Amino acid sequence: MTKRNPFEAMNSTFASPSSAPESVVAMIPTAIQKKRDAKSAEQIEKRRASRRTFDQQNPCFGYFIPEHLHVEAKLLRAAILGLAQNRDRNINVTEINMTTSLVSWALGQVRKGNLSIKGTPDARRRKMTVIIEDVADTWEKTPLEIKPIEKKMRAKRIVFTYRFPREIDQQISKLAGNFLPKGEVLIRLLQHAVQAVRNGDTKIIPTPKEMRQEATIVDVKKAGDTW
Repeated sequence: MTKRNPFEAMNSTFASPSSAPESVVAMIPTAIQKKRDAKSAEQIEKRRASRRTFDQQNPCFGYFIPEHLHVEAKLLRAAILGLAQNRDRNINVTEINMTTSLVSWALGQVRKGNLSIKGTPDARRRKMTVIIEDVADTWEKTPLEIKPIEKKMRAKRIVFTYRFPREIDQQISKLAGNFLPKGEVLIRLLQHAVQAVRNGDTKIIPTPKEMRQEATIVDVKKAGDTW
């Protein structure tokens, strides 16, 4: 029986290239790597600064939807998504663009005196409920079928959040005042605008913009006028 040298296994382990310790020089960051890291950090900070500037210029406004309007709000949102992605009319815009265009048009109708928003007392609620009235007109109408596109939302609490231009939120707040829920005012304005599109009172004009379209809502001309 031959004796085995106990140091053979140790020697073979140290001799193995795979277990050789990493070179100290290789562990020292090079000037090029430091420069790359600094450039990457600078780019990240620029993106963050750009995002902060965008958020400041385009703030998010939240509109709490009263519980009794949850079903209507969901149906309305589905209709707006259906309008924004209406392939039959070659319309493909973002939801926020379509929502902004619709509410802008509705607010324009209020300013023109064609639309009034009033409040009526509701014994079941602390705030009044919104009543919206339209002024009838005899325009040429081309009804539009809207195919709703559903979007999941929380059941108990619904808050619509949009990056509206600040003046739109200010106008909605002014209409709501201290007695009407802002969320309900928004819902009623959007419902009126969507219904106007359905009835053919207004039309959507998609315009190209880089990667995606933008939508503009315009009134339909009276009979005899040219488009």
